[in-house]
Amino acid sequence: MSDEEKKSDEDLIVEVSKFLKEVAVERLIRDLINVEGVPTDSESLEAAFHSHGINMRYLGFVNERVKKYEFNHLKVLIEREILFRSAKHIFNE
Repeated sequence: MSDEEKKSDEDLIVEVSKFLKEVAVERLIRDLINVEGVPTDSESLEAAFHSHGINMRYLGFVNERVKKYEFNHLKVLIEREILFRSAKHIFNE
């Protein structure tokens, strides 16, 4: 792979990351706080993330963005998911 191709790939990665953080995550949060779209368990939370094209590795980022809203049940659900996934990685090692 040439240096020019590597630079092009790196630029694409930066653009995708910027889109995810500025557009996709905001759409996800808007839909999560919508009364009809509130997830109630880990599976529905994961489905909501994936339906917006967002990987679960962005849980922490979404958690930080959700803190400014008054949706405690959503905050608790996301924090619980972070805790469970962290524990899973620790126990699997």
